[in-house]
Amino acid sequence: MHFVESLLEGYKGAKHWFTRSNFELESGVAYKQKFAKYKKFDDQVALDFDELSYHGFRIPLIWHETTSPIEDASDVDKQSIGWVNHCLERLGLPVYYSNEQGGILCLEGNCLDEYTDEDIKQFLSENCFIASDTAKLLCERGFSDLLGVDVREWKGLKVTSEYFINEDNVSNRQYKHKELVPLSNQVETLSWSINKVTGSKMNKLFPAVTLYKNKLGGTIVTFCGTPVSPFTFSDGFCFLTQTRKAQLINIANRINPMLSYYVGDEELFFKSALMKDGTILSALFPTSYDDIEEIKLGVNKKITSVKYLTPDGEKKEAPFTQEGNIVTVKHGARPLNPEILYLK
Repeated sequence: MHFVESLLEGYKGAKHWFTRSNFELESGVAYKQKFAKYKKFDDQVALDFDELSYHGFRIPLIWHETTSPIEDASDVDKQSIGWVNHCLERLGLPVYYSNEQGGILCLEGNCLDEYTDEDIKQFLSENCFIASDTAKLLCERGFSDLLGVDVREWKGLKVTSEYFINEDNVSNRQYKHKELVPLSNQVETLSWSINKVTGSKMNKLFPAVTLYKNKLGGTIVTFCGTPVSPFTFSDGFCFLTQTRKAQLINIANRINPMLSYYVGDEELFFKSALMKDGTILSALFPTSYDDIEEIKLGVNKKITSVKYLTPDGEKKEAPFTQEGNIVTVKHGARPLNPEILYLK
């Protein structure tokens, strides 16, 4: 699975260790058998890469000037990878890594610390998802007018949960939530941090997610918390619910419509790209324990053909149905076995 994902990121010429050492020759037998079975599959994925234009949620590749890539361990904290590690890689929403403009730029933590004000203005002229810790740092640097909100520590009633307006549902509160204070009536509130106990009415405390179109042309979606949470009973699911997934889908399709995404609630990593002939390549990497008997994808156009890539590197037709924007492909997926679909 990791090998196919590496190919889809454009890696070529890597050296792979099939055994743990010269003294453990049998430890790599199954690994080599798997590579042999999927050799033509991998070859086709490598060929496809040159035609791909990725879409979806973009994770920036943040580089810091250093004499050694491991000189300062804190540099790891300055990578904006929390959106992937704690949220997107499990929800089946399209993710890609790039510094080129496009998609929805996802920012969290102190990833922008070493960028200049001009760099940051360039970021904020795009479509952005911004966690509250990044937003607070941006406000401290004088960019609150481009976010549409100020970010403050919340000192009021306890936040018990979050009310999602478009989904009309109450679900988990965000982790390390802060108060978002809209600075303009042009700021739209998409969900509310609330206080509600059993039998009481809902008290709206402050916006939990806001959307603002700024003067630079960027559409900024600010979250009152962060997806980077411990995997505990409640906080671990603040960004891992179907209600949150529905919210992210609604926002994404509003500001930068996705080519394709996975509809179900299985855990899987997902990539979506447009090929030169207009075909949508959808790559699924299931990470849960259960087989997926049929694949349901959300799409943004009428689909006339679906093919899947076989271990022999052939693209075979797959039966499918389409109702509105949902395509149901009569083809399954197994845990930790990548599936590549071609939708046209």
